[in-house]
Amino acid sequence: MRHTKGQVLGRRTRRALNWTAVVAAMGAVGAVGVRSLRGGSPPRATVAAATASRGDIVVSVGAVGRIVAARSTLQTAQPTVGTAAAPSLDAVYPSTRGNIARLLVSANQRVTRGQAIAVVDDGGAAASAVALAQTRLATASLEAQQSEDVAALAVTRAKADLEKLQGGTPVAHARALEVARRSVALAKQRLAGVGARPTAADLGAAESDVQKAEADLATLLQAAPAPAPEAVTAAQQAVTASQQRLARATGPSDPAAVKTAEAAAKKAEVDLATIVGRPDPVPTQAEIDAARLGLDAARAALLKLTVPDPTEVNTAKLEVEKARGDLATLVRVPSPATPQAVAAARQAIRAATLKRAKLLGPPKVADVTSARLDLERSRLELRNLEVGPSPTSLSAAQQGVAAASAKQELARSKPNVKLAAARLSQAQTAERRLTVVAPAPGTVTAILTQPGARVDPSIPVATVTDVDHLAAAVDLSEFDVARVRSGMRAIVGVDALGGKTFSGRVGLVALSPTSTGGVVTFPVQITLARSKGLRTGLNVSVKIIVAQRRKVVQVPLEAVSHDASDHPIVTVVGANGAQSSAPVTLGLANNKRVEIVKGLEPGVRVLLGTSGA
Repeated sequence: MRHTKGQVLGRRTRRALNWTAVVAAMGAVGAVGVRSLRGGSPPRATVAAATASRGDIVVSVGAVGRIVAARSTLQTAQPTVGTAAAPSLDAVYPSTRGNIARLLVSANQRVTRGQAIAVVDDGGAAASAVALAQTRLATASLEAQQSEDVAALAVTRAKADLEKLQGGTPVAHARALEVARRSVALAKQRLAGVGARPTAADLGAAESDVQKAEADLATLLQAAPAPAPEAVTAAQQAVTASQQRLARATGPSDPAAVKTAEAAAKKAEVDLATIVGRPDPVPTQAEIDAARLGLDAARAALLKLTVPDPTEVNTAKLEVEKARGDLATLVRVPSPATPQAVAAARQAIRAATLKRAKLLGPPKVADVTSARLDLERSRLELRNLEVGPSPTSLSAAQQGVAAASAKQELARSKPNVKLAAARLSQAQTAERRLTVVAPAPGTVTAILTQPGARVDPSIPVATVTDVDHLAAAVDLSEFDVARVRSGMRAIVGVDALGGKTFSGRVGLVALSPTSTGGVVTFPVQITLARSKGLRTGLNVSVKIIVAQRRKVVQVPLEAVSHDASDHPIVTVVGANGAQSSAPVTLGLANNKRVEIVKGLEPGVRVLLGTSGA
């Protein structure tokens, strides 16, 4: 036989209903005595009855818990001494290792999301990593730009080579031939110069650079002696002399000297005219040239006196500046050499020494090979222009254009720059992690460390609690938690507030249980709609509504019994006291009342059980 849901529920709870019927009947509302009307004899028994009514049936589960911060992690409502509690989400942890350098907040201080709480000192590792990453990014950017420029030039050259092979105007072809011949000549000169011995001038310059660098380093390392009075006087005189020379170069000329020069110029003109116009003997060409040179010299002397020579003026100005600098160097108080200056001077010595060694040593194989390749390439270009391109050379030129274009695209993508930028971003992120920030707004409820203390990502530095948004934490048995789902309505009672209740919803249900003394429970958190007057740590009683029926026909549990076929029935009491059995279909039931889905109407009186004889 197929049973309804209510019948199945009734069969499962039949024994419980039977033994609780007598106890519940004693306090049932509307209990009455029913007399047997047989022959007007006195009653033999008094029974209790109730009236079927319409109302709400609520099924709930619950337990005792406490008030916690709404974002706190699920943990047992009654933690046992000696057991490790789960870490709280209120705790604020650093993101790196180091020592606490500074604490930026205090207890009971309100903080916002992202506000700095503490600063961790990692010994400068993060700052050094950022500086190194910035240097590498700058280097990569410079190299990438150079590579891009080289690739662009290679593409341009490859396209030009292809165009030359494919043809052009006769003039352009002739010009290309001339350029190719010059390229061959230059390549030969370069190849000859790679293996040639350095000139005496090159060696002298290199040796001079080394000596100058060594002298600069020695000057930095030794204390400068005080200048002698004679040297200072001589420097002052040099400044005065150079200023006088500059004044002479730019000032007005001496009138007597100008007149003398004009007279010399006129005399030279007369001499030249006399020599050229003399009929006999005929002047020689040497005499004419000498007279002309004399005239030019006289005119130049006159011009020099009347118009300042720019070159002479500039030279005079430079001499004035140099003399002033020499004087300032003598009278300046010497300052000790900095480590950076000493290091730079030593680096200059190494560079000058390497340059000298390169001049004296044999040519590098790479330089010789590169020069030979340039020569062969120039010869090939010249030969192609002279005899015309072959299909093989055209194909090679086209492939060269494609290869150069591919290299240009690769250079434009700047992979090394992107990698260096990514590493810089990582270093900057690591540096920012030295500052411990609040993950959410709230109030600092505890400071858990002190300056100088060692910390890592597993050691909290403070707790930040959102006291404006609280919740109730409760532990449910494995049987009760199976009926609980997120979003179910809950009622939270607070004894400390005189039994005041707060409404809420099931927020989080733990997936993993906790075990205390062999008893398994599951933490559940109830999110409260309002929390005014509450504070963390208050004890509460929690009731979670797992099922509910509104305005349904219902009777007390003890009014339901079962017939021989295990079907649920109720005993109906008529107006005249007559009793009759009525089969019913049961619905939702709690520990007091049960829903009658079918078989009973509101207002009908039902028998609860026998109370005595």
